[in-house]
Amino acid sequence: MLAALALLEPRSRDPGLELRLRRLAEQQPDNPRLHFALASRHAARQEWRRAQQAYFDAWSRSRDNPDYAFNLAVALDHLGKITHAANYYRKALELARSRPASFTNAAAQQRLTQIDPAGVLPW
Repeated sequence: MLAALALLEPRSRDPGLELRLRRLAEQQPDNPRLHFALASRHAARQEWRRAQQAYFDAWSRSRDNPDYAFNLAVALDHLGKITHAANYYRKALELARSRPASFTNAAAQQRLTQIDPAGVLPW
């Protein structure tokens, strides 16, 4: 599947890959993997606004996926949306308790502690 290939090589220089992913996401709007693959391409190029939107699209279609929540947190973090980022880091950590994740809990917790050391940012 195209999404799997895009995830394996998010920095691929294939100029048509992003267009194909966007078209597939439009044709299969409920497929979170397509949105995640598209977001990962944007993140690899540090296009954080586009990445944030696509990660949100993935997460909103699969709210039990800790990786989608974590990557959304990272994108929000890069955009300076610290309160929202903290919320999604917390969600990612919570979801990772019941489902495998590709990020380490230590990395997510460390970043959460850096941006919200007193744990006072609202949920």
